[in-house]
Amino acid sequence: MPTEYADHYDLVVPEGWEVARWDQYEKAFFFGRRVEDVDPPAAVSIENWGGEWADEFTDRPLRVNALSWEEVFETQRREFSSSEFFGFEVLPERTIGGERAVGMTVHQVGEKSGKESVWEQWHVLRHDGVWLFDLFSGGGRDRVGDDAYGILDSFRWTGPAPSPLPEPLPVPTPRQR
Repeated sequence: MPTEYADHYDLVVPEGWEVARWDQYEKAFFFGRRVEDVDPPAAVSIENWGGEWADEFTDRPLRVNALSWEEVFETQRREFSSSEFFGFEVLPERTIGGERAVGMTVHQVGEKSGKESVWEQWHVLRHDGVWLFDLFSGGGRDRVGDDAYGILDSFRWTGPAPSPLPEPLPVPTPRQR
C-alpha cells in the first residue's frame, strides 16, 4: 500500500565519516562522506523517490510503487550509458535493510580533478517509492571502500513516517561505530 511519506530509517555512520545531510521527513535523504584529503572524497548518498517521480522511470500512468524492476533498471542503465561513464557492469543482487536490491557500477573521470572514480548505484523498490543508494569510491580509487558498504549493511527501515508531520521536524542523530 502506498504511503504519503517515505518510511523512517536508521544507519550507522563509520568512524572517520561526517554527515552532510540527513532528512527523514517528506523526502528521505542522507549524504555522508569520508573525512580525507582525497578530492572528491568517498561518499554515500541515500534517497527516496516517492510518487511524484514515477514518470522518471516510465511513460505508463502509474504510481511509483507499481514500477517494475525492469523499468527502474533500464532508466538507470540509459543514464550510465552516456559518454561520461565507462566500464558499465551489472552487480549481483544483494539485500539492503532486508529488501532485495539490484545494482550497477560505472567508472567516471572527474571534470575538475581528472581522477578516475567508481560509482555504484543500488535500487530498492518498496511501497513508499524507489530507494537509491549511491556509493562513490572517491577520486583516484578503483573500488568502493568497505566502510561505505558498512553503511549499506547497517541500513534498516524503522517504521512509517508519522502523519501529520511533527512541528518542528526533529533532526536524526547519527550513530557512530
